[in-house]
Amino acid sequence: MRLQLPRLSAALIGAGAVGLPAFEQGGYFPPAWGRSALGLLFAAGIAINFRRRVQLPRLGLALLGGLTLVLLWTALSSVWSASAPRTVDEVERTIVYVAAVAAVLAAVSPATHAHLLGGAFAAIVAVSAWALAQGQPAGHPLAGSNERPPFVATWAAIV
Repeated sequence: MRLQLPRLSAALIGAGAVGLPAFEQGGYFPPAWGRSALGLLFAAGIAINFRRRVQLPRLGLALLGGLTLVLLWTALSSVWSASAPRTVDEVERTIVYVAAVAAVLAAVSPATHAHLLGGAFAAIVAVSAWALAQGQPAGHPLAGSNERPPFVATWAAIV
């Protein structure tokens, strides 16, 4: 059986983009954003360097360009913002969105869209199963004890 690298890379991007932040409290807190953006930009760079031909649809380029403009506007708003640290947090979060779109445009073709979604679905199932295996979170009405900290982000999505 021959390894289909485009299919595998699309599935790994889907699984990694969903699964890795989910195991970091759902990617809700700022420390996860930098790692997510770095991983997605790395995936986009690898795809651009190793794919024979990268075709970017006009609508995809428009989405990437629009998100990049939102990123630049958010960064510029730190000049007049009442809270510069919050603005920097929003810039970091917006970089994740730009990186995700860049990675999908660079590494996923119309023939591999289903594999991207399959990888994302597999990550959702894995994170949900892991959270369910951990038991009820503290403070939940069905919780029997509060001995260990809960996996907050996943339980917020499941319950």
